[in-house]
Amino acid sequence: MTTMLRNIAKYILIVVVTLGLLAVGGVYVVARPVWVRERVRDVLAQELANRTGREVQVGEIEGNLLTGIIVNDLAIAEKQHLADGVVLGAESVRIKYNLLAVLRGEIAAAASVEQVDLYKPYAKVVRDETGIINLTRIFPPAKVPIPPEERIRGKVIVHDAVIDLEEQTLTAQAVLET
Repeated sequence: MTTMLRNIAKYILIVVVTLGLLAVGGVYVVARPVWVRERVRDVLAQELANRTGREVQVGEIEGNLLTGIIVNDLAIAEKQHLADGVVLGAESVRIKYNLLAVLRGEIAAAASVEQVDLYKPYAKVVRDETGIINLTRIFPPAKVPIPPEERIRGKVIVHDAVIDLEEQTLTAQAVLET
């Protein structure tokens, strides 16, 4: 009987210590919002750079990481480097989402997005001589369709946008031979 009580006490102690460590870790994360926000900024910038193959700038991250964030000073380079110009950018992007539903496994991450507000976004859209728009080279369509339950379902609201549209056309010269 005492062996069984010792085992039960050991398991209870393990659970209590584990919960205590999780609580201390949670307090550390909450008490260090600057560190967490900097990490989110770095991961976001790296992910966008990897997907676009271009230099990306991501400014300060604000907000509550459980319900929504504000990304300030977002810019994606027109070519390889930001010194070459910006193809997409925004003064700020506010993303409202439900992280708890994702953590509980109720919905996919993209589907948890309830609303996206783009403040003063900028886009340089160029259609080349062949009719291809530059943004399709930066963000090619998905090779496999995204299932509806994994798509963003929320609203996207654009505030004070600037779109620079450029049409490139071929100039043809006709040479007549007689």
